[in-house]
Amino acid sequence: MVNTQIELLLTIVNFGMGSRVLKCGAELGLAPGTIFLGKGTSRKSLLDFLGLNEVRKELVLLAGPIDRVALAMEAFKEKFHLEKPGKGIVLSLPISSLHSATHDIQYENPKKPGGDIMYKLIYAIVEMGKSEEVLEAAAKAGSTGATVMTARGSGLHDQASKVFGMEIEPQKEIVLIISGSQKTEAITTSIRKALQIDEPGHGVIFTMDVNKAFGLYSDQK
Repeated sequence: MVNTQIELLLTIVNFGMGSRVLKCGAELGLAPGTIFLGKGTSRKSLLDFLGLNEVRKELVLLAGPIDRVALAMEAFKEKFHLEKPGKGIVLSLPISSLHSATHDIQYENPKKPGGDIMYKLIYAIVEMGKSEEVLEAAAKAGSTGATVMTARGSGLHDQASKVFGMEIEPQKEIVLIISGSQKTEAITTSIRKALQIDEPGHGVIFTMDVNKAFGLYSDQK
């Protein structure tokens, strides 16, 4: 096992760009990635916040050592023009381990140097059709938008696949919200109350620190 710091690289781009992101990541030595189809909300505030102007999105997940992720973020910013509104966003997120045919990396939650975390990623899994309720609840607490994906578990021996103990078969909706750290608690609390997340089977919500981000267009912190 190689002991090093690793990060997850989440890139949200317009439909049709995901394969180019994967290719660029592979050229920079990141682990093989995955593309998910998603949709942006139609709220004007989302467009102001993320600088995105298409409904259909592709979310690309890649992972690798922290130094390569940093290089990839800079490369993505330049190659895909993420400094311009409407081109997409890229986030780096801390993860604890990575295992694949070509990678075996693990580390224990290091403290991030350089001060406080500016942004958080809120990740909510809810029943199909409930994403609008998530968006409404989040907006009431100050959220400026989100990206929505659908997910389906692949059960084994008639048992549904689970994420954090919650079955994801039949289809679920996954809502990703990027928020300023100071607003994260209010947003998650609003979602929990509106969708009764604390009741069994009503959903799952968790947050992750955003180590670094390109493509966010907001003065909200």
